[in-house]
Amino acid sequence: MNPLTRHFLPSQVRGVYRFDDTFGKLTDENYAQYVSNKLRFLPRSIEKIFTDCFNLTENFTDARKQLYLDGQFTGNSYINRYKDFFKRYPYFKNGLDNKYDGADNYLEIEFVKKILTRLLNDAGMDCVQPQKTIGRYYADFAIESGTSKVVIEIDGFGKFKLRSNLDEFIERQNFIACEGWKVIRFTYGQVMTTTESSLRKLYDFLNSDPNFQPLLTTTKSQANLWEEPTQQTSTSAINVADLVNGFYSIQDWFVDHVIFCNDACDSIILRDDFGYQIPIVVLAINSLYEFLDSVATLVEIDFDLPTVTINGAPLPRGYQIEWHPALTISQKTAPKLTISINSRSVQNCSVSVPTPVRSEDAIFYRTGLSIQDVRQNLNYIVREVFGYSETKPFQDKVLKRLFDGEDTLGISATGSGKSFCFWLPSLLKPGLTIVIAPLRSLMRDQRLTLFNNGIASMEFINSDVKAPEQRRFLEEAKLGYIRLLYISPERLRIKKSGSLQFSS
Repeated sequence: MNPLTRHFLPSQVRGVYRFDDTFGKLTDENYAQYVSNKLRFLPRSIEKIFTDCFNLTENFTDARKQLYLDGQFTGNSYINRYKDFFKRYPYFKNGLDNKYDGADNYLEIEFVKKILTRLLNDAGMDCVQPQKTIGRYYADFAIESGTSKVVIEIDGFGKFKLRSNLDEFIERQNFIACEGWKVIRFTYGQVMTTTESSLRKLYDFLNSDPNFQPLLTTTKSQANLWEEPTQQTSTSAINVADLVNGFYSIQDWFVDHVIFCNDACDSIILRDDFGYQIPIVVLAINSLYEFLDSVATLVEIDFDLPTVTINGAPLPRGYQIEWHPALTISQKTAPKLTISINSRSVQNCSVSVPTPVRSEDAIFYRTGLSIQDVRQNLNYIVREVFGYSETKPFQDKVLKRLFDGEDTLGISATGSGKSFCFWLPSLLKPGLTIVIAPLRSLMRDQRLTLFNNGIASMEFINSDVKAPEQRRFLEEAKLGYIRLLYISPERLRIKKSGSLQFSS
């Protein structure tokens, strides 16, 4: 499989994981809206299968509670833990005076206070090694217990100021993984905005390993879709975030597995060991292959997809899916060499930072396509991502010129679908598309529309956005989390530290 496939993972293109950071704090009142938006990240033909088979149209109050850990971490014991931790390590000395805002280790201090010392007991904090040396690299936090070891990395604002920093990051990430460490990453938004769900994420990981379980402040069992397989029939047992994120984690795991293993064979055999009433592995990989096929018809790239045989549950009666020709579905007993894919396989797989696009890896649109080619090749994305039956003739003409690399001026009536003409190209190719928009209300409407279509890889910057959020969005744009950035005309004239600049 082509390593550049990572650039086109649907989870990255659509901002699947980023959506959880940007939606805001969940309440009983807005949780139903969150569920509705989150489900839109599934391909449209699959969304109904999931909502029906997992009863996702029921009351969401109980399900919302599963996003958070049981218990409120009451008392002051965790305060004593982080004070003792800060006293123990000179690197965190400034964390004792509560005047560290703006310091280089600001986010790491907040991570210790908000997450680590609430989640880990005294013995657990004794196992935490900040600034752990691994080869020539320093890891933010390392935890070792028995034969298990994990590195926790915190992605702050200033980490990737230059494009070369991203190359260094990938080398660092690969080295640490090859040394036998599992790596979990947390962004600024996950630490500061969605703290409770980040607590739950780290809890789920540590609680799944017997060596880490004694380090936790609580070992109360959590209702988690990705725990041991059970026949799920009630919304109270379903976490919609886990369901949708897990669907895309299967795709991420599969691509990473094929690329990392450098599998020279043309065929892979997988066994779906999730134990659910729907063939979730087949659905995920089938969707991945169809998405990549659609991209490959419009962008000059060969993904070199292997054929896959998947052993698992059949599709429930009453539903029909057209399977990709490279996939074979089997209910027969799988051979011994079959690769099992289950909750343990995917729960730690999260492509948190896209591989940087190097000049030698430049990716271009295919030129010379006819209008009919453009319309036909976009069918899957138009239907499964946006829920439209087809593109309009006006859009086809504009898109053809864009794919041919020509400067284009499109003039059309309000509501005719002009935005669609730059949404699609921005999602189909790695990199950042900047949209100059004069109206703040237009930016908000565009963001909402994209959210409603299951796309969170966009943001806007105007006078309504506070300075810390502006810095966050600019850093996320450099990293590749954001593919579409709306900016007002006057903001392009503002010169200040942290402006959007890239090093070649």
